Amino acid sequence: MKFRLQTSTLLALGFITFFSTQLAAQSVGINLTGSLPISTNMLEVLQTNTVNNTISIYAGHTGAVAGSGYALQAIKTGASITNIAAYLSATGGTSNYALLVPSGEGNVGIGNTSPTNLFTVGSGSPFQINPSGAIAAAAGILSSGVIQFSSMTTDGIVRTTLGNGTLSSAGGNIDLTSEVTGILPLANGGTNANLTAVNGGVVYSTGSAFAVSPAGTAGQVLTSTGSGAPTWAASTSAYSIKDFKTAINTSNTFYNNSTLYQNLISVTVHVTAISDQIIVHTNGYIYQSTNNDACFDFNVSNSTDAIVSETIKSGVNGDGTSADFGGMNLAGTFVLSASSVGTKTIVFRGGLCSSRPNNFVVNPRITVMVLGN
Repeated sequence: MKFRLQTSTLLALGFITFFSTQLAAQSVGINLTGSLPISTNMLEVLQTNTVNNTISIYAGHTGAVAGSGYALQAIKTGASITNIAAYLSATGGTSNYALLVPSGEGNVGIGNTSPTNLFTVGSGSPFQINPSGAIAAAAGILSSGVIQFSSMTTDGIVRTTLGNGTLSSAGGNIDLTSEVTGILPLANGGTNANLTAVNGGVVYSTGSAFAVSPAGTAGQVLTSTGSGAPTWAASTSAYSIKDFKTAINTSNTFYNNSTLYQNLISVTVHVTAISDQIIVHTNGYIYQSTNNDACFDFNVSNSTDAIVSETIKSGVNGDGTSADFGGMNLAGTFVLSASSVGTKTIVFRGGLCSSRPNNFVVNPRITVMVLGN
């Protein structure tokens, strides 16, 4: 059975009381249109008035309750697939608000029955928003997007300031003296050690960290100990340059004319010890004007002592064997020794491997260094 009730008379209130107590199993509709309620709804309230601030259902409680007093409570129980205690929707207006809680008229709690701030979520109030709109408490913030802070408009490192957890990006670069602690490992570009600079020391690797060696004394050289730390030691085998000479034959050409080993150019150096080494570097361009089957030798010797002679041979085969060729660069470096100290003349000579005419050397050069302890 369904009933149609009008809200314009006090009789409607009597009917509501009657049906709520006597006919609770029936659907009740309260409206101004005379429409019956949907059979599945126990109570339907439809307001069609167009007067500003018209309310469909007003629930108030003014009693001074010793405990908790509720003006409105909705409870949904039962083994449903989905239980919804309250469903709020506002559509069709210029502005639509499903729920309004005016400022200063109560806090909102979700999962919290005693919210201490304007909006409180969770048992123990782990998340709170205060009346100013600031987050007063947060157990954590997880975002898949960009989090922007409107007050941080300066690019830079974000720091806490003012001693209260306030974030700021206006502090400039990181101060490596006051803002960095600990030791940076090798894998991250550090030294993996707490180093102290040593004036004159050398940085080396221990295999797991960098270290600084002690300083040596004047004239010492750094000596490797294999995989151990390098050490400083007195110099006993290092060579120094005692004499240096270089020369070039500016006549540009030297004709062999079938004469074996003619002098091309020479320099004079001074030897102060038998242990001195004489380093000779020669360079020249050999040209054979006729297509003869021949090779060509360069010879460097210590002509003063006449005890050392070094020879290199030109030729297509590189070993002095006869071959036809038109021209070739020929250079060599030789180490000579002296049998006595004093002035030595180093001679750069050239000649045919066999008697052939019309061979010459263009711009022969010689450089000589005397090295010794």
